[in-house]
Amino acid sequence: WKRDGDYNMVIRHPLAGLDAAAIAAYPFPQPQAPQRFAEFDRLKAAYGDTHLVGADVSGSIFEPAYHLRGMEELLMDMVCESEEAEVLLEHTMRFSLETALLAIEHGADWIWLGDDLGSQQNMLMSPDCWRRLIKPRMKTLIDGIRARRPDIPIAYHSCGSIRQVVGDLVELGLDLINPLQESARNMNHLEIKAEFGGRITMMCGPDTQDFLLHASPQEVYEKTRQLIRDLGRGGGCIFAVSHTIQCGTPKANIDAMLRALDE
Repeated sequence: WKRDGDYNMVIRHPLAGLDAAAIAAYPFPQPQAPQRFAEFDRLKAAYGDTHLVGADVSGSIFEPAYHLRGMEELLMDMVCESEEAEVLLEHTMRFSLETALLAIEHGADWIWLGDDLGSQQNMLMSPDCWRRLIKPRMKTLIDGIRARRPDIPIAYHSCGSIRQVVGDLVELGLDLINPLQESARNMNHLEIKAEFGGRITMMCGPDTQDFLLHASPQEVYEKTRQLIRDLGRGGGCIFAVSHTIQCGTPKANIDAMLRALDE
C-alpha cells in the first residue's frame, strides 16, 4: 500500500499471476490475531455503555480479492469462470466471516460489510457475473453472521452505479445500504426509496464528490432540508453524506448542512 493524496492505494498485488493451487496455499492473515481487536476493545470499554460500537468488515469479498490479485486479472478470472476466481473469492469470504464472528464475540453492536461494485456509469462486472460469483458468498457471509446473532444489524456499503443489484442486496436480508451515490448513473434516491424503502434502511445524503464542494451554503441548506423531508418520510433513513467529506469542502457548506439538521 501507499498513501496517494487522501487515500491509501494498493501498489503491489501479491497473488498476481499465481494459479489456483498457489492461491489456495497462500498464507492469509489470521482473523484472531490479538492486535486485530485491540482498538475495538478499547472503544467498547470506553463507549459501549452509551454508544453503538460497530465492526467494519469491508471490503468483504470482491475488494480484498482485487487488492490481492489485481483488478484486471481478477475480472478476467471471473469472466472466464476460472478456478482461480473461485478459490480466491472463497478465501476472502471465509476470512470476512471469521472476522465478523470474532467481532460479535468482542461485543460488536452492528456489522458493516461492503464491496465497491460500481463505477460512475455502471457496475464493474455484469449483474449476472456478480450473481453467479459474489451473491452466493454474500449470502453465506450474512447467514453465518445471523446464525451467530440473529438480531444484529448488518449494513452494506458500495460506491458507484449499482442500481441493477440493489434488489438483490435487499433480498439477502441486509438492514442498511450506503451510500447510494446519487452522482453515479441511475442512483436516484427517491426512486430507490419508492421501490425498496419499506424493506431496507437507506443511509445517504448530499453528494460529496461535486455538490458539497461547489454548491453555495444556501443550496446545501435547502438540499439537506429537502432530503430529510423526502427520504425521512415514513422512517427508514439515516442521514449521512454520500461518502467521507472530501478535503477542500468549504466549512460554510458543512455548517449549513449541520444547521439544517439541527433545525
